[in-house]
Amino acid sequence: MGASASRSQASAGVVASPPPMVQQQQQQQQQQQPVVATAKEEEKSGCPMHNADGSYSFNPMAMLRSPHGPTGRKPLDKMQVEQAIHAKSLESNKKNIKSESACPIKHSQNGGGSGSGSDDDQAVAVEYNVYAQPLHKDNNTPTGVANQLPAPTQTQALSTERVSSTIPKGGGSNTSTWTYPSPQQFYNALARKNKLGDTTEADMEAVVAIHNHMNETTWDKVLEWERVLSDDDNNSSSPKLLKFMGRPKDLSPKAALKHYILGHPLPFDRHDWTVLRPDGTTIRYVIDYYYDTHAKAPDQLPTIHDRSTPTQMMVDVRPALDSSHAFLGRTLYMPAAQASNKTKFATLSLFPTNQMKQQVQESIQVWKNIQNNTKEPVTEQDLTPDQANDVLKEFKQMLQQCTKQEKALDQCNSDQSCAKASLDYTMCQAKQRCPLQHGSLVQVLQSGSDEKVEAALQHVTMCVTNAHAEAQRAREQLSSF
Repeated sequence: MGASASRSQASAGVVASPPPMVQQQQQQQQQQQPVVATAKEEEKSGCPMHNADGSYSFNPMAMLRSPHGPTGRKPLDKMQVEQAIHAKSLESNKKNIKSESACPIKHSQNGGGSGSGSDDDQAVAVEYNVYAQPLHKDNNTPTGVANQLPAPTQTQALSTERVSSTIPKGGGSNTSTWTYPSPQQFYNALARKNKLGDTTEADMEAVVAIHNHMNETTWDKVLEWERVLSDDDNNSSSPKLLKFMGRPKDLSPKAALKHYILGHPLPFDRHDWTVLRPDGTTIRYVIDYYYDTHAKAPDQLPTIHDRSTPTQMMVDVRPALDSSHAFLGRTLYMPAAQASNKTKFATLSLFPTNQMKQQVQESIQVWKNIQNNTKEPVTEQDLTPDQANDVLKEFKQMLQQCTKQEKALDQCNSDQSCAKASLDYTMCQAKQRCPLQHGSLVQVLQSGSDEKVEAALQHVTMCVTNAHAEAQRAREQLSSF
């Protein structure tokens, strides 16, 4: 699910003056008329900031201060770009991003709850959801504007459409529900955590469908519990999901008992859901998610309204033992309701089947990977001589298409002219090598949002930087053959 819980980083103060980009644009407008391309020119250039001479009219100084350095002479190396983008992301996290609904997941960096330290501690301990999205502490939404932009390494466009769940949203209107992340948001989250692995853009439809179905199934089980525990005999009111937290690094007591005493596989994830009841009280539910590799895989993708399609996911839902009422619910009320057929809830067995026992070692390895590092470095595979030659051939073709822009960059003689030439050179390379990111930047330029444009430009710059790094790696590997 997408994020909706609060983050612990302190918010930035109110800005009294316009940002540097706006100030510089205002100064430029006082000196000269802005470049306005006709519809025919825009169609020809493919970019509304593209001038007739092939350069770009957008203010480059403000846009290039992070990815291209203060002088704009040339792009920085890969590590410097990553550091600049990370710094810009932290700066963006301090800004208020409003949203009517988002998926209620809260996930701190240490996998546990939010901290309660000083403001300085909170500024460092940024809180993330399970998709590695930094969370805003006031409106329970993911911060940043890059969530719906193509990732720097992405090659195929993904849908940005978000689907409304059937889960009522606590704290909202009577009819509001939580909203699931789009395939693009989900892909970006996996990319940020270096968890894509063999997952491609073509897989995202299935990944998102299974994810959404799993959460809908979890909510159904929560409702079964609430029907048993509720004091409302007529069930005239429905509970709502107030928030929930992803805790993949925390093993619940029940999961520990099942694994260490009874030999059950470890869960691959854990969530804590906080449910708002009609009387205003709240109750916390603990959910462990297990994967059964021996279960039959579904023949078709499940939908959020589909409850008949089998999946290989098993969900263990129960109220946390935070009160005597919850304890009685687990030990007395629910077993009694099951015995009298007053509930459809099926308790997940404590004891593993013989097939489940065969998955213990695999689950242990998955658990160790989660504990060791939630953001493992990407291991690049060596290229074959043919692959290295193909990389260098494509790289050479890209540079040949941008000789005019490269010459302008070499001959620039001022900070502003060099920044403009650097932008032209980067955009030319992106148009050849990163058409998806280039097209996304062209599109957001029409939105009028400086923050979106800067985020899109960061993705373009990172994609071009990756192309240079890949070419360098190909040269090094060819020299070693």
